[in-house]
Amino acid sequence: MSRPRTRTIVITLAPLLIVASLVAIYFLTRPPALVRAAESIVRQAERGRAVEVAEIEQRFGTSYERDFAGWDRAYHLGDDGSFFAIDSRWLVIRLNPQTGRVIDAAVIVD
Repeated sequence: MSRPRTRTIVITLAPLLIVASLVAIYFLTRPPALVRAAESIVRQAERGRAVEVAEIEQRFGTSYERDFAGWDRAYHLGDDGSFFAIDSRWLVIRLNPQTGRVIDAAVIVD
């Protein structure tokens, strides 16, 4: 009975393990769809595009009564994405008092 060549098995499995590791890293570090949508709203607000509150609430639900200094509304996006997630990610917005439209937005971690 012949012994399998361990070195040959390791060499043939190495590329498969490397690819599997890279795929896992990609999916573990990629932000969730809700965070990507929030970052899109932040970019729109930075460019000066008018963002309606109704559009935000349709996508993220109703705002939470959180006290973030200087921000008018806060929307919960989920955990902060770390391995031991103890903090939360929030979309916070500042509104124009006359028009009620978003004038500033940010994604923050508490």
